[in-house]
Amino acid sequence: MEEHIQRYSRYIHDDLLYVDIDKATYKEHLHKSFEWFACIKLSIQYNSIFYCWSDISPNIREEKCMPRDMGIDAYDIEGNRVAQMKLYNNRITWLHFATFLGCCYKFKDADKILYRNTESRLVPLIKSYIEDNTIIDHTIADIEFRNECKTIKESTYPINDEEIEEIIIRDYQQEAIKCIENAK
Repeated sequence: MEEHIQRYSRYIHDDLLYVDIDKATYKEHLHKSFEWFACIKLSIQYNSIFYCWSDISPNIREEKCMPRDMGIDAYDIEGNRVAQMKLYNNRITWLHFATFLGCCYKFKDADKILYRNTESRLVPLIKSYIEDNTIIDHTIADIEFRNECKTIKESTYPINDEEIEEIIIRDYQQEAIKCIENAK
């Protein structure tokens, strides 16, 4: 579990490294980090690993007939839970949510989770699914999410030697470097 949390924290760190988190917009900067963040929080809460859909084994994705993200943002394989993450500052409408519910039928008896920020609002139909316990609603305040992202961003992560590629400068590149240096 700790390795999973560290990996997703690293993803957030790298994704937001050059972003001013206070000024970042949901759509342009924070949406992917919000998915990783939600996976971390849900993994801790349920004591079972939630994977973003892109990290799910291709065999499982093929078995579910969903080779790419088609509404299910995260999946807890062991706990049979599926999640949709929504980082919105306005209404979450049926249009934004119907694909998720439609895809849930591929997961027998899975718990359906909506993880969203408290600044979002739900249309009555989605609220009714929460009220009748069809969907489990988890929320986090925007400021809390951004503060946790800042903490992650300020963390340091060791460089993995496997990530470092040896750079070989070719002759023509060396010549270009000399030309640039001589032009100064």
